[in-house]
Amino acid sequence: MGVVMRVPYAGGAQGITAVWIDVNTAGYTIGGNYTGDSGSHPDYAFNGTEFNALWTPPYTTSAQTEGYLSVDFGASKKLNKVEVCSSTDQGFLYGSDPNITFVLQGSTDNFSSSIVVLGSVGPFADANSLKKEITTTTFWNYRYYRTKMTHDGSNHYMFMSQLKLWGEDATHF
Repeated sequence: MGVVMRVPYAGGAQGITAVWIDVNTAGYTIGGNYTGDSGSHPDYAFNGTEFNALWTPPYTTSAQTEGYLSVDFGASKKLNKVEVCSSTDQGFLYGSDPNITFVLQGSTDNFSSSIVVLGSVGPFADANSLKKEITTTTFWNYRYYRTKMTHDGSNHYMFMSQLKLWGEDATHF
């Protein structure tokens, strides 16, 4: 069971309590292309530290225009908020400050044919120590979730310092 933190979530429907899901300790499968050139791991985005310096958070190999970070919960889980955080010294994209867009997607078959857009944020100007969120007043209910980051800059390393998932009830996780 993952570590959870109960906090009131003003953006949710009345009476809903958001629960932060510590995916890294819960035994869920984490994936995506934030594997870097020298041992970066997607699970670093779930270490509980919102803002990390360059090369500490997970990053893609160079020459990327899209970055994916995914979670397989093993069964459907209800989420209502996702937060993404940039690095402290390079933002979401190394070497330039383009416009960034994040899209949250859900799937029933690990994105082989079922890809449902649940929400997005952006485009917004890249900067250091940014936190952006995608929310709903109801709940999304999928087994597979992923964030898709795109940008309008030159192809380069993409960073995701932290990805936080917020759900319905701690007993579900």
